[in-house]
Amino acid sequence: MGLNELSAFLEKCNAFIKKQEQDGTKPSPALARKALDALASYAGESPEIALTVDRNIEADGRVIPVRIYHFSPEKKLPVMLFLHGGGHMCGSIDTYDVLCRKMCLSAECVLVSVDYRLAPEFPYPAGLDDSREILCRLNEVLEGINADHEVVVIAGDSGGGTFAATLSSEGIVAGTSPLAGQILIYASLDYTKSSNSYNKYSKGYFLETERVSWYFENYFKNNEDRVKASPLFMPTDTVPPTLIISAEYDPLVGDSMKYGFHLAGTGVHVEYVEYPEMIHAFLFLETLIPEIAEDAYAKAGDFFKRMTSRP
Repeated sequence: MGLNELSAFLEKCNAFIKKQEQDGTKPSPALARKALDALASYAGESPEIALTVDRNIEADGRVIPVRIYHFSPEKKLPVMLFLHGGGHMCGSIDTYDVLCRKMCLSAECVLVSVDYRLAPEFPYPAGLDDSREILCRLNEVLEGINADHEVVVIAGDSGGGTFAATLSSEGIVAGTSPLAGQILIYASLDYTKSSNSYNKYSKGYFLETERVSWYFENYFKNNEDRVKASPLFMPTDTVPPTLIISAEYDPLVGDSMKYGFHLAGTGVHVEYVEYPEMIHAFLFLETLIPEIAEDAYAKAGDFFKRMTSRP
């Protein structure tokens, strides 16, 4: 398994995209969600977790489902709030179940996965509002769970990384404590798409720039200020130490690089890892590139442990 398998996967994806174009198939939320669920089948087997709990959190007349994973229920462990990707349109706690289990095992933590509302049915800022709600109410979310509510790292991949970085910049605290760290995995951090990587890797590398634009158009339905909504242009005063994981062949890689420089330039501790020859969403492709996916989980877990360790 390795780069040959990944190349074959890309060839299949590109052939599929070309056929859709020839057939005149138009993108839709239903098709996008089906595609992401299909991608999850490449993530590998679902590892056992000592404790998993599903809960529904009521907020202003709506319900926000969450799934809690506990590495070792007899221990009071620090918390990771995980926000899934999917262009703000796709994904769920079920789609991301395998990834969250592996992240929980690597970090040896209590992980809370959020099933926030999706666009276009619920455009900006619905999903962000749901994520903020859960972060602010972690004590309630984790009631009866043996967790250290005051030691929290926020994490997210792709569009979930956007939410994580936004909440970090807003200075949202978990309980009474500031965030201990943030983990951003091939995150979308600039809704204006100002990086050259959007042109350099615009087509042929799984996530295409045209699709990114389509996601954004379905998320911003009321002509909102995309600069103001982009973490890349937000203040960094409250941003905690940050791990950025990116992929070389990803239109979003420029976001990660610029954001890392943005944080470091204002004194935020940044650790940046870019995986050569990898594409967007490569954690979902563990059956094709197992060593790389395992390394990424290990780096995320190591960062989490270092940020949450107490003297």
